[in-house]
Amino acid sequence: MTSPERAPISGLVEITVMYDETRPRGVAVNVAGAMGADIRPEMLEEISRRGGTLGLSGRVWSNHGSM
Repeated sequence: MTSPERAPISGLVEITVMYDETRPRGVAVNVAGAMGADIRPEMLEEISRRGGTLGLSGRVWSNHGSM
């Protein structure tokens, strides 16, 4: 899924969620873009495992540092 970067940064954030049986939670989350965001992949994997995949872009936005 893609979403726009948080203003004032222009660009896109791309979030990829894949089933990966070798990972502890069974999913792998990849985030491309999201400059200045403090993102822990383990947290995003747990959110996806619990069914919150469509809310990941909001989580990435809320973890941006103040600019």
